[in-house]
Amino acid sequence: MGALVIVNYDITDSEALKAYRDEASPILIERGGAGRVANTDVTISLGEGDAVIGQRTVVLRFDSVEEAKRVWLSDEYQAVAAARWAATTPHFAFIVETSD
Repeated sequence: MGALVIVNYDITDSEALKAYRDEASPILIERGGAGRVANTDVTISLGEGDAVIGQRTVVLRFDSVEEAKRVWLSDEYQAVAAARWAATTPHFAFIVETSD
């Protein structure tokens, strides 16, 4: 089964976030095999639960939960992930197994 990585945050430094994306995209997409499903500034809360919803949501598709974890938790990606954390206020990041 496939997997989606879903990340949501508010941007605090757009230039630093652009630099992060330039470094992270080859790791996640080219070498990691992720497919970009969504990268949007339009995130709409449906008012359920206590989660704070940030302005930006990114959704990446991987072939499996194991592959998503392997790439996301890899030393290579974690070395650049700190740049995203520094350029944003993170709200949530999780993996969802898909039924396909």
